[in-house]
This record gives sequence, C-alpha cells and structure tokens, in this order.
Amino acid sequence: MKNHWSFYKAETTFRPEYAYLNKYIPHALDNQCARRQSFQTLLPEGFIDSIVPWTENLDTISPVSPELHIEQINTSLLLDTEIYDANKLIEFLDKIGSSDLDPQAIRNLVSLYGTEAFGLYLPFHYYHNCDWGIYLFPEILKKHAEDLFEYFKTDKYTREETLLMYFFAVYRHELYHYQTERYATKLELTTHRSHYKALAEIDKEVHHSPNWLSEALAEATVLNSLLVSNRSHMPLQRIQKVYSWDLQNMPSGYRDHACESYGGPNKAQLYFASQIKEMKVKPESILPDLFTVKGEFSSNDRDVPLYVVTGFNKIRRLYL
Repeated sequence: MKNHWSFYKAETTFRPEYAYLNKYIPHALDNQCARRQSFQTLLPEGFIDSIVPWTENLDTISPVSPELHIEQINTSLLLDTEIYDANKLIEFLDKIGSSDLDPQAIRNLVSLYGTEAFGLYLPFHYYHNCDWGIYLFPEILKKHAEDLFEYFKTDKYTREETLLMYFFAVYRHELYHYQTERYATKLELTTHRSHYKALAEIDKEVHHSPNWLSEALAEATVLNSLLVSNRSHMPLQRIQKVYSWDLQNMPSGYRDHACESYGGPNKAQLYFASQIKEMKVKPESILPDLFTVKGEFSSNDRDVPLYVVTGFNKIRRLYL
C-alpha cells in the first residue's frame, strides 16, 4: 500500500468551488494540511491511546509508532450497479484482516467515538490540498461487524452480509458529512459567508448532546438508506434492528437518531439546514423542505475520494 500523503488528491470534485472560495471568500477556508505530522494526528484526541496495547521491550526507550497506511478505493466499484461485486469487496476486506483488539475494547471505542471509531470525513474546506475525503478503518470495522454477527446470529444472514452492511453503514454515515459540506458550500457561494466554519462552531457547542444534529441525522440517514440495503443485500428492517441496537452504545448525538425533541428526523433536517444558513445553534426561522441537506442526496457519490486506513494492529506503545 502507498503512504497516504503521496496520493493524488481529487482532481475534479470541488475544484471550481474551491477556486471560487479561495479567490472571493478566502476566510471560508482553513488549510490545515501543514499542521498535520501524519494521519494519526488527524484522529480524535485519545483515539490511539484507546486502541494501542502496551508492549514490554527493554532494548528501547522510545515508543514504536509506525505510519498508518492508506489505500484509495475506486468508488465506482462500490456504487456502480453494473460493476459492483460484493464477493470482490469481501475478498478485499478479508485480505486486510481484522483488528487484534478484544471485542469489548472496540465496544469501548464505540462508546467514546461513535461511528468515528470506524472512519472519518476530512472536508475539502480544510484538506483540499492533501487528500480530503472519506476514510474507513476496515480492521476495526471488520472485527466489530463479526462481533455483531455473533450477537444477532441467525441462519438467514451470513457473516459476509453483516460485514457488508456495516461497511456501507459507516460509509453512508461519512457520506452524509460530505453532503452537509456540499450544502454549506452552496450557501457560501451565494452569501459570501463562512457557513461551514460556523457549523464547526455549532458542533462544538452541542457535541455529545441530543442536539448534535450533524451526527444524529447522519445515523438517521443510515437507518433508511437504500444504498446500504442494496449493497449488503440485507433488508432495511434487518439493518435497522442490528444498527439501531449498536447505536444505543454510542455517545449522545449518535444514539439520538430519532431526533425526538425536534419531532423526528424530517423536521430535524429543516432545523439543521436553518442552523447552517443562519450560522447559529438556535435559528430564528426554519427553512422549508425544499432546501435542506437531503437535497444533496442525489449528488454523485463516486466523486468523493474514498480511502481505507490500515496498520492499527502494528502500532504498539512500550513500557519504558
């Protein structure tokens, strides 16, 4: 596998939008490429400490922390109905292998980081020049999917179908964040204001609460996603049973996908869109359904760069 930072960035997606923002609204962008030392520095704070075991080694006094490896996936292979092959994807994931973490350790990881235990989205507003896009962690994801399969084990659904379901569930979750950025970008092109940066501030204010709509609506979208169902060959009813059970163990926000205090996900979408538009937690007016993040669901998913990150099993911390 190639090192992550040597990859070609997406050459077409968001290029004209980025050029426009860079010329006319530069304050809407924040190039964070120079601030990272490696991909590990982009992970949530404490993530590595949560998954990396200690290894006794008396011959060294410094931690062993090899660089993670990233491989780009051709999203057409996953999303194009004419060439998608579930067996080839399973074969690809099997070659990568599973995490050597105990299932309970991964459940603890999920309780801390939610779906971001299995992947993340790097927005083009911050990482356009150093491989923005969706990143999935298949070693950890696969081990957790195997754990879910054992918990919900039946003769009707296979281990492979459960793995595909969870792979595409995490992918769809991160895809919602991409679609949110598309929505905010459209606002920026018309208002010349920094809507996406403002959303980051909103997220900081409401994170790990039932009002964290960025995550709640991403999960609500997964639970009703035909993409997840079609690619995993699993009916939505089964996906909802397994995935909603898993969401109960995630932090507030992720597990609040029902958006009860907003009257359900559909009304929450209106509120979320209004937050982004007005750049505040409590908008003064609520937009109609015509202009929400759901309007971005028809965008071409194949335009989003997709990467898999491996090598978590090789990272060790040493007793000094």
